[in-house]
Formats: sequence, C-alpha cells, structure tokens
Amino acid sequence: MPKAVVQSVFAKAKLVNVRDELTRDFYQLDPNTCITACPTLVYIANTFSVAAKSKDGKKILHSSHVDLEPKSTTPQIKQIIESTGYEYLFTENIETKKTPLKRILKMYQDCDYVVTTRLHGAIIAYAFKRPYIAISFDPKITAFNKLYGGGVCISDLNQLEQVLAGDQFKAQSDYQRELSAVRNFGALYQSQISG
Repeated sequence: MPKAVVQSVFAKAKLVNVRDELTRDFYQLDPNTCITACPTLVYIANTFSVAAKSKDGKKILHSSHVDLEPKSTTPQIKQIIESTGYEYLFTENIETKKTPLKRILKMYQDCDYVVTTRLHGAIIAYAFKRPYIAISFDPKITAFNKLYGGGVCISDLNQLEQVLAGDQFKAQSDYQRELSAVRNFGALYQSQISG
C-alpha cells in the first residue's frame, strides 16, 4: 500500500496501533503511536487452549513463506531439522479449502517448536507459546523478534543446525504482558466506537 495512503488514513484515525517500530517509522507515524503485538494473539487465546510445552519435545513445524523462502531452502531446512533429531512438520501457512485456518493453527498447537521464514509463523508460534527460530528473509520478522522475543532470529540458513543443537532458541516470552496490551487496545477501541 502506498505510504501516502496509509499516512492519510492514520492522520484521520482516532486510534492507531501498529505491530512494531519498523512499521511506525516506515510510515513516519507519530512516535507515540501505540505498538502492540498482532491481534492474532487474542484470537488464538480466545479460540484455543494455549500452554507452553515441555522443553524436551521433538516436533518442529516449518512455517514457510513460499514467496520469500528460496525453493532450494525448503528441503535444506527439512534435512537440518531431521538430522538434529527432530520430527519435521510443514505448513505454507496459507488457508485453502483443503487446509482451513483452524487446521493450520492446530499444527502450531500440536508442535513443540517452530522454524519459520514467515512473519505470521513467528507471531502464531508466539501466540501458542511455542519457541521459534525465525530465518529472516524480511526485516518485519526481525523487527517482531527484536521487540517481542519468544525465540531467536537468524539471517543465514547455515546457522540453523547450530541453533537447533543448543537451547538458546527455547526462549521465554512476555506473552501474558503482550496479550494484555493487545486486549487493552481492543477495549480502548470498543470504548471509542460505543462511547
């Protein structure tokens, strides 16, 4: 979307919320613009049972961004995950008639960890309290990881095996605080439209 269009919409808005400083700064929004994690956190919290899993789990979901992740990378990611002793699961994170949204989200709920090249792969992993490894082909995923944590972000596929061999990626997040911040913004929005 053109920057001028977004700026004109935000200039007229009573409330503005963005996911990170990268978005705020790109659109040259007010420095006091509200920043919270994605509303996906609330949807998942309201729809699914959300609980951290044991750190001994062995199922890794690979959430691929098919438009950004080079095609040769997908089999490499699978090979690295399996060679380090994990069970490999895969999603493109794209809803279709064959794979409805709830089935995709259930994959996140059932896995232990996530390896993702997709921003919403990291967001959904975070929403399910699943530690993730973000392989960044996009600055948005890096910005999300920097601001909210809950996993690690790498910029080179060659780092994946080493990261999987350690426990650093099994990072704790501040999930409850971020969930509350999104809910608080939602309540503020509700008060504005009903008041």
